Amino acid sequence: MLILGVCLVAAGTCQAALTELYFRAATVTNTMADGRTVLMWGFAQDSGPGSQDGAVTVPGPAIALDAGAQDLLIHLTNELPEPVSIVVPGLASSIGDPVRNGDGRARSFTHEAAPGGGADFLWTNVQAGTHVYHSGSHPALQVQMGLYGALTKLETADGAYPGVPIDQDITLFFSEIDPDLHDAVASNDYGPGLGVTSTLKYAPRYFMINGVSYTNGLPPIHVGIAGSRVLLRMINAGIDYHIPMINDALFTLVAENGQPVAYPRDTYATTIAPLNTADGVFTPAASNVYALFDRRLGLYNGANEPGGMLRHLLVASAPPPGPAFVDITNAAPQSVLTASVDIFGTNSIYTAALWVSNAAAGGVAAAFAWGDPVALVPGLNTIAVYGSNIAGDVASDTHDVTYIAPPFVDITNADFVVASGVSSVTIGGTSLYCAGSLVYECYSNSIAGIMTDSGSVPAAASWQATISNLVYGLNVITVAGTNSVGAESVDTLLVTRLTPVNPYDVEQFSINMDGGVINLTWSNGTVGVLACTNRYFSSNAADWLVLAQGVTSPWTDLESTNYPAVYYLIASGPYTSAYAVGAYTMKIRQSDGVTFGENWVSCPFDLLDASGNTVAFKSFDEIGVAACLTDQAGFLNQRDRVQAQEPIGGNTFTASRGSNTWFMDSPIATNWYANKMYSILVNPLHTGPDKPLTFVGKVRNDPAHTVGGIVQSDGVTFRENWVAYPYPYEASFDQGAVASVLTDQAGFLINRDRVQSQEPVGGNTFTASRGLGAWFYDDASATNLQAGKGYIIYINPLHTGATTNWNVPKPY
Repeated sequence: MLILGVCLVAAGTCQAALTELYFRAATVTNTMADGRTVLMWGFAQDSGPGSQDGAVTVPGPAIALDAGAQDLLIHLTNELPEPVSIVVPGLASSIGDPVRNGDGRARSFTHEAAPGGGADFLWTNVQAGTHVYHSGSHPALQVQMGLYGALTKLETADGAYPGVPIDQDITLFFSEIDPDLHDAVASNDYGPGLGVTSTLKYAPRYFMINGVSYTNGLPPIHVGIAGSRVLLRMINAGIDYHIPMINDALFTLVAENGQPVAYPRDTYATTIAPLNTADGVFTPAASNVYALFDRRLGLYNGANEPGGMLRHLLVASAPPPGPAFVDITNAAPQSVLTASVDIFGTNSIYTAALWVSNAAAGGVAAAFAWGDPVALVPGLNTIAVYGSNIAGDVASDTHDVTYIAPPFVDITNADFVVASGVSSVTIGGTSLYCAGSLVYECYSNSIAGIMTDSGSVPAAASWQATISNLVYGLNVITVAGTNSVGAESVDTLLVTRLTPVNPYDVEQFSINMDGGVINLTWSNGTVGVLACTNRYFSSNAADWLVLAQGVTSPWTDLESTNYPAVYYLIASGPYTSAYAVGAYTMKIRQSDGVTFGENWVSCPFDLLDASGNTVAFKSFDEIGVAACLTDQAGFLNQRDRVQAQEPIGGNTFTASRGSNTWFMDSPIATNWYANKMYSILVNPLHTGPDKPLTFVGKVRNDPAHTVGGIVQSDGVTFRENWVAYPYPYEASFDQGAVASVLTDQAGFLINRDRVQSQEPVGGNTFTASRGLGAWFYDDASATNLQAGKGYIIYINPLHTGATTNWNVPKPY
C-alpha cells in the first residue's frame, strides 16, 4: 500500500492523504467444512502494477484506513470472464457512470474493468465507519461468487465515531454459499436458457463468518481483556437477512451502514440486511468465552451440524506479561498398540491454559495438562496442543501418532446345513485393521480333522470366500487375519453337509395355501425340505436352511406366516427338485376415506395346479383376492373392484365384490394371469390397515421369460400395456430389458414412451421415460423392477407398428 501526502505550495493548498491499492479479480477454489470444493471469485491485493503476488481471498482484502486518510484509489485488474467493477454503498465515486445494456437496463452501477483489462476507482473524502465494497457489475451473481470485502476507517486514532472510543475493532463477515450456483458457473451452465438462470432459487448449504464455517476445534477470536471496548464491525455479504447475536452478553449498537445511530442502544442481537453493515461496541465484564452466532440458525455445514455461522470470542482477564509457547516432546514418529497415548511437553511461564484436540477423532478441543492421555482412533492421529496466555494469544504444536488397532475378523453367516449334493459354499463377513490377506481353512468333523480346503482373500471391510470340498457331515471353517505387528483374530463357522440317501428324482412338486399356511405336495416318498426366507429369491446355498428331514407329502409349514416371502426346495440324497416354489405377500392399501385406494399388483410366479403343472391362470377365489377386499352389499358404486387388460394392451375388464359374489363385465374378468398387472381399487367407504394378498407358485428358472407382446400405439392415443415383472426378485430397467420394447426417442419429453409404477404399492406414482439412450425419471425408484408390483407401459402415438415381445432375462 502506498500513502501519498503531497503539498502544492504554489497554490497555497495541501492535497489530502491518498491511499492507493492494486487489486486483482480472479478465481479461487475453496474447500468447505465437509470436504466439498467450491469455485469462487475473489479479490487479491498485489504489491504493485503488473505483479500477481497477492492471494485471492473471500472475503477480499480488508481495507483499513486510519483517521488521517481521506481519498482511496483502487487500480483493478480483471482476470474473470465477466466485466467487474467496485462500488462502496454509501460512498460516491468521483469517476465512472453506470453501464447499461443495449435495451437501457443497467448492468453495472459504475464503469467496469473488462475481462483481461483494468479500470481505476476513486473515492474522495472517505467518511469514518464500516463499509462493504463489492462488485457493482451483475451483483446478483458476482457478490454471491465472492467479490466483496470490508472498507473501514477510524474517526480518531482511538475512536470509531464521534463520542465512541474503542480499544480495538474486529470485522465479522456473514455470508452463505449455494454450491449448486457455483458449480453451474464453473461448468458454464449459468445464465439465460441454461441449467441455472438466476439466483432466485438460491438454496445455501454452507454458512460462514469471515469465509469460514465453524467446526469443532476452530480456535476462538481474541477480543482483548475484560473491560475493554471492542468494536464489532458486522457485515452481511449474503443474499438473505442475518441476525448476529452474542450468547449471554449485550453489545451497544452505535452505527448502521457507516452512519452513527441517533440513539445507541444495548441489545443481544441486531438484524442486518444484505450488503448492509452494523457496528456494536462489546464491553465484556469478565474473562470468558462468548458464542457469537446467527440467530436465524444458519448453524450447519452441508449435511453436518453444529457448524456454520458460529464463532467464539475469547476474553482474557488481564494483559499478557509475555507470549504463549507450546512444544510437544513425545518422540516422533510414534506408533502405539493402545487406544490412548500420554502426551508430554513444555510451555512458557506465560501460558495460562492448555487444551488438546485430535483431528482424526472429530477435532473436539478439551482442557488438558501435560501427561494426560489422549484418545486415539485406529490409524494416523494428528494431535494438536494449544496454549494461550491470559490475553488469549494462542500457540500450538502438533504430533502424529499411529494407533495399530487389534485385528477383528467376523464371519457373518450363522451355522447352516446344506443338501448332500452341495460340495461348495460361499461365505462372507467383515474385517477391521487386518493387513494383507485373510486366510481360510476347512477341516472335516473338527478343528483337529483333515484339512479339505484352504486359501486366502484380500483383507477388506467386507469379504467373501468360496469353500470347496465339503465332506458329508460336519465341516469346520476358520477365517483368520493379522494386523501389521502380527496380532491375530480368528472366527469359526460350522457347515453340515447332509449324508445322501437312496437317490431318486423329485416329481410333481406343487404349493398351495390353506388357512393362511403353506402346504407342499409331491409325488415321491420321504424327502428333506429346504427353505430360503429372504424377501427375494436366492441361488446362494448359504441363504438356504433345512426345515425338515424325512417327511412325506403333504407337508405344512406352520412357520410360514412369519415371513413376507419364503421359497422351498425338496431334496432326496444328491437330488433336489428341478425348480423351487414360493410364497410372496403383498400389502393392499385401503382407502383414505376420500378417494379410491389404487393398488397395482402382480404375481411373480408361474401358477401351478396340484400336480405341479404350469397353468395360464387361476380364479380370483383360488388366488384369494376376496380376502383383501370388503364384501360390500348394496349399490355397485360402493364396492371394491379389480381391473385388468385382456390381452395385454387390449380392453380393460372389471370385477367387483358384493354379497359374497363376484360381479363382472366379462367371464374372464375374474381370472388372474401370471404375466399381467391388476389394479385393485378400494372404495372410499373402506378404510383401515393394509390387507395381505399372498401369491404362491413356481419360481421361474428359464434363462429368459416372455411376459407378452407390448402393443404399439394406433397413432392417435397412448397405448397402455399392463404388465408384471415375472421373477421374485428386483432388478433395474436395464437389467430387465425394458428399453427393448420402447422407442429410444430423441427430442421433447412429450414424444417419448414412458413407464409408470407405484412406490410403494398403493402409494405415489412415478414415471420414467426413454430417450437419447438414457432414462429420465422423477424419482430414483422409477427405474426399478420389483416382484409383486405392476407396471404400465405407455407407447406414444408417434410409435406405431408390430407388437414387440418383452423378454426378461433371469436375474439370479
